[in-house]
Amino acid sequence: MISIVRSNPDFEEALNTMAQIVNDALGYKYCIINLLDRRNNKIIRVAQSGLTKEEFDKLKSNPPPIDYIMQVLDDQFKVSRSYFIPEGAKEIDTTYAYVGDYDELLKSEAEWKPGDVLIVPIMRNEEMVGYISVDAPKDGKRPQFEDIEMLEIIADQILRVIEDSTRFREILMASKTDLATGLYTHTEFYSVLEKLIKSKEKRFSIIMIDLDNFKEINDTYGHVVGDQVIEKIARVIRKNLRKKDIGARYGGDEFAVIAMDASKADAMNIAKRISKEIREISVGKIKMRVTCSMGIASYPFDGESASDLVEKADRALYAAKKAGKNKIYAI
Repeated sequence: MISIVRSNPDFEEALNTMAQIVNDALGYKYCIINLLDRRNNKIIRVAQSGLTKEEFDKLKSNPPPIDYIMQVLDDQFKVSRSYFIPEGAKEIDTTYAYVGDYDELLKSEAEWKPGDVLIVPIMRNEEMVGYISVDAPKDGKRPQFEDIEMLEIIADQILRVIEDSTRFREILMASKTDLATGLYTHTEFYSVLEKLIKSKEKRFSIIMIDLDNFKEINDTYGHVVGDQVIEKIARVIRKNLRKKDIGARYGGDEFAVIAMDASKADAMNIAKRISKEIREISVGKIKMRVTCSMGIASYPFDGESASDLVEKADRALYAAKKAGKNKIYAI
């Protein structure tokens, strides 16, 4: 598999070959490699082994929503980082599923049942970007822990192919972003932060942003208006960042900014611009007061680890809250 990754410039062909290796080496009749397109909320069938071209084309032409797979990933079925759902243990919608030929398994009264499901997530950092589904083991046995671990090693190799693919890079990038705001996710924020520290970046600052009294907005005007406020704040943040800066949705009504090559004074100026424009936000004809509190910390002066920096910026943010909100504090 490693040699395929290194030598095959045709990514789709490489993935189909890897699916074939899963079948040949690990003894499955069917293997499908899937990618999560979070921006369009659908599952893309990328490669396979064991299906005819017509069968696979039919699957690809009817992509399921991401919830289709997420609803089966129940912790009670978790083995290592994968999921084995025995037949009848959970009601699974088969609208988008491929139903193979199980005559041999049924004749031999095998352990593996036609309704058994084995899902092996393809993980990038802590984010699921796709998954492998395998079916109908040729020996008729349900998977052992070691079998699942082997499939997880293969999933890591498949990730390398996907990361190197121009075709899939945009979809993979979308998995780093929050669907509602277009900003980076909490996980990706920490990933970028740790990479910057590991690379010994000379300096940068982080700005932690927390909306003031957002619950009151939701309670007074409803969650639809609240969602619009979040979208508008994300737009303000994106507008005020330079090309090299990073904006993230840290939580429900919390945001974070990594200001590259920025001193505390530089970060303070960015924060002031963002704060000013947030105060000007309105939704339709509704008159509301939207404000935020912010905390700033700088690398390497305020900490040499991601957790230390975030802790210092959080401490400044909570000091701003205690001082009456709608303020920007720096450690």
